[in-house]
Amino acid sequence: MKDKSVKDGLIQFNSSAFRVRFREDKEQKDKEKIDYKSIEKIVLTSKYSDERVFFYKKTDANKFLKFVELIHQSSKYDVYVNSSNDLSLFYKDVDRSNVNDFLSLGSGIINQPYRSVSQIKDYLKQVKNPKYLLDTKNLDEIQFIHSNRRLRKDAKKFFKGCPELLRKIDDKELKTDDIIEIVELYNSCNENDEN
Repeated sequence: MKDKSVKDGLIQFNSSAFRVRFREDKEQKDKEKIDYKSIEKIVLTSKYSDERVFFYKKTDANKFLKFVELIHQSSKYDVYVNSSNDLSLFYKDVDRSNVNDFLSLGSGIINQPYRSVSQIKDYLKQVKNPKYLLDTKNLDEIQFIHSNRRLRKDAKKFFKGCPELLRKIDDKELKTDDIIEIVELYNSCNENDEN
């Protein structure tokens, strides 16, 4: 929490990542409402996946905070991902499929593109429209990399002093989905320059 306290328990989002409900354990009947503005970060631990960390961050997109997941940390930039559907981002490792999900994807198995329950489960685990963001660590807001075009446009600003990396981005060898590789190449380029 922003007051430096820690809440340890179970978290649930009701229709939005900005509507937080909390329980200390499964036996607790009433869920506590928590104002997202009081949350510093959400650390999700599971025996099935690595620790995941989420934030409410100011971005260069607009004045409203975005719900983002930290996916990579480095000396120069941290990389975050955002989704047009916050819940698909948060619950991507969770099997949320049920009969309603199955039926909502089409009227019966004959008329839908998904031929099995496992295909539907895979579909529901996907992050919808992932967008990557860079934390330059010297600005108050994190920077959206909306598209490959935007990446090419902003590359000189973010990755100056690394001509080989800039060439690969400009030649479309590296794209937005390669953002972690791009950041690592930039870090190694700068390390070589410092030696």
